[in-house]
Amino acid sequence: MLSFLFFLSTIRVLLNSNNKYHGEYMSGLSSLLTLSIFNKFSEEEVSIFTQNMELKIYSPSDIIVSTNERVDFLGIVNKGEIEVNIVNKGKKVILGLLKVGEVFGEMSLFDNLSSSANVIAVAECEIWKIKREKITALLENQEKIAIKFYRNLF
Repeated sequence: MLSFLFFLSTIRVLLNSNNKYHGEYMSGLSSLLTLSIFNKFSEEEVSIFTQNMELKIYSPSDIIVSTNERVDFLGIVNKGEIEVNIVNKGKKVILGLLKVGEVFGEMSLFDNLSSSANVIAVAECEIWKIKREKITALLENQEKIAIKFYRNLF
């Protein structure tokens, strides 16, 4: 609880100052509020998630997840587009293209299996990542957020 209060006080300082991080925080929070996975979340509830998330930037052709890799995070496409594919008999088979607001790695929240596909950046993209252990702890302690999250996920 103390760390959450510290987080909120830090955000207040950022929001009430001309700090260079103010714009970055507001931009990230604003973009998350528009994503379907956070549908019906309040700004405060989304900010609880952001303290547990990390924004990663990928260049075109960067491998985000490889087949048979253990995935320990949920990914949310914040900007750009990613490709999900498999290689079958030496040929690439595209299973789908994920765009802004779409998620991947959601099954990693429930099992500890390896990825059955590759996930590759098609264009420069931003991916919000939240580790399994962080999301599990968050959802165990925030019942209201957990209900909204699982409803939006599936």
